[in-house]
Amino acid sequence: MRFFRVLTAIGLTAALAAGCAPGPSSGPPLAVVDGHESTSNDGSDESPSEPPPAPESWSEGLSRIGEDARFGECRYLDSDLPADVTRECLSFSPGGALASEGKELYAALVTSPEADRTKPPLVIASGADRSFSAVVDTWARALADGLSWPVVVIESRTQLIGHDTCQPPVDVAGDELVAADAAPTDPETRRTATEVARGCQDATGELALEFGARGSAADIDIVADRLGLENFVLGGAGSGIRPALRYAADNPDSVAAMVADSPTNFGGDLTEQVSAQAEGAQMALGSWAGQCEATDCLSGPVPSSTTPFENFESSPAGAAALRYGASALSGVQNSEPDDRKRMFELFAGAASGNPPRGAVPTSDIGTRELFSTCTDFPVRASTEDRGAMTDDLGERFPTFGRSMAIRTGLCNDWPVVDAEPLTLPQIPALVLGTTGGDPLAGRDPAGTGSAALTAAGAAGAIPLRYGGFGSAAAGTGECIAEGINAFLVDPAATEPTACPA
Repeated sequence: MRFFRVLTAIGLTAALAAGCAPGPSSGPPLAVVDGHESTSNDGSDESPSEPPPAPESWSEGLSRIGEDARFGECRYLDSDLPADVTRECLSFSPGGALASEGKELYAALVTSPEADRTKPPLVIASGADRSFSAVVDTWARALADGLSWPVVVIESRTQLIGHDTCQPPVDVAGDELVAADAAPTDPETRRTATEVARGCQDATGELALEFGARGSAADIDIVADRLGLENFVLGGAGSGIRPALRYAADNPDSVAAMVADSPTNFGGDLTEQVSAQAEGAQMALGSWAGQCEATDCLSGPVPSSTTPFENFESSPAGAAALRYGASALSGVQNSEPDDRKRMFELFAGAASGNPPRGAVPTSDIGTRELFSTCTDFPVRASTEDRGAMTDDLGERFPTFGRSMAIRTGLCNDWPVVDAEPLTLPQIPALVLGTTGGDPLAGRDPAGTGSAALTAAGAAGAIPLRYGGFGSAAAGTGECIAEGINAFLVDPAATEPTACPA
C-alpha cells in the first residue's frame, strides 16, 4: 500500500519534525525526518489493585532519572518560553503495532527553578485535538504562573499523521459536505463519507486502529519506564485524557493521582461529544466577541451576537475558515491584540464570502481527530438519527452546530472497535476547565469531567474552573497554578475552586 511505500522511502525517523514539535504539514503522509534511535518497552505488567499511596511515597523525582532518559534540546519547538522556564526533549519509539515501524515520538520536560526536581514530574498525555507544541506551551505558562512541579508532556502518536494521508483529504471532504448541506441520507453524502474512510484505511492498512486511546496508552508506559517512574501523577490535555484513563485502568498500581486539563468526552457515544463541542464553540465565540468589545481590540464595531458568522457554511472557503477559527479560539485569549484583530477579520471576511487570501492554513487536526475519534467512539448514530441531530444542533447552535453534526458522518464507515470496560483505581483526581466555552470539550469540562471520572471509579474528582474561554485552563494564571499545587501536596484537602478570568 502507499502507506508502506512512503515509510520505506522516507526512512521512518521523527514525526513531522526533527525535534520536539510537529513540523510543516506539507510533507508526505506519516513521513518522518531526522530522528533519533531509542529503546522501547511496549509491555506492562498487570497486578492487583491496592489503595493508592500518599503523596510522600510517590516515585522519587527528576533526580533519579539516569542516562536512559537522554533529554536534549528541543530543536523545533521555537515558541518563546516564559522567563526562567526551560524545556528539554526525549525521543522514543512508540509501542504496540507501531513499534516495528521505525517512527519516533517525543516527550518534553518543562520545568523552572521554582519546580522541585526532587518531586516526580506531572506526566501529561496530549491528544489529537491540540498540537504537541501548544500543550507544551500551556504547561510552560503554568510553571511561570507558579506551578511547583516539573511537567513531562508526551506527544500524541496522531502527530505521525499528515493532512494528506487520506485521499480524498479529510478536511476537504468535510468542507464539501458542509457546503453542500445535503441530508445524511443523501446518496452523495454517504458516498463521500465512505470514500474518506476507505482512503484513510487504504493509506495506513492494519495500523489504522493504532491511533486511538489503546495505542497511545502504550506510549505512556514507555515514557514512564524510561523515566523510572513506578508511581506517579498522570494527566491528559483535551482528548489526551482518553489514553491517560486507559493507562490508569490497565496499570492501577502505577498511577497515584490524575490531573485532567479540559478533558473531552471519553464515553462511547460520538453524538454526545459532537453536541458538547458545538455548544462549547458557540459559547467561546460569544465570549471572544464580548471580550473584544470590552477591551476595544478591534478597529471596527463588534457584534453583540454571532449574526455575522452565521453565513460561514455557504461555501467551502467559509467552512474552512469556520473550522480554523473555532480551533484558534482556544488560544486567542492569551494572544496579542493584533492577533485577535486578525482573527476577527478572518471571521468577518469569511462571513461575507470573502475570506482573507491565505488566512486559512491547511490543517492536520481534522485528519488526526478522525483516526483518534472514530477509533475511540464505537457507538455511532444511525443515518436517521444523524439527520435529526444535524437539524437539532443547527437550530440550537447556528454558527457551529450543523457543520459539526455533518462531519460526524465521516466516522460511519470506520471499523468499530469493541468498547473496553474502563474502571479506574480509587485515586484522587483534579479536573481543570474553562466556563466561558471550550470548543473541544463543551460548556463546563471541569464539571462534566469530574462527574465522569468519579463515575468511572476515581475517589472523588475535584473541579478547578477558570472563568475564561478556550481549551486549556492550565497556564491561565496564578490561581489555577496554586490550585494544582494544593492538590498535588494534599489531594484529600482540596476543595472545588473557581478562578476569575
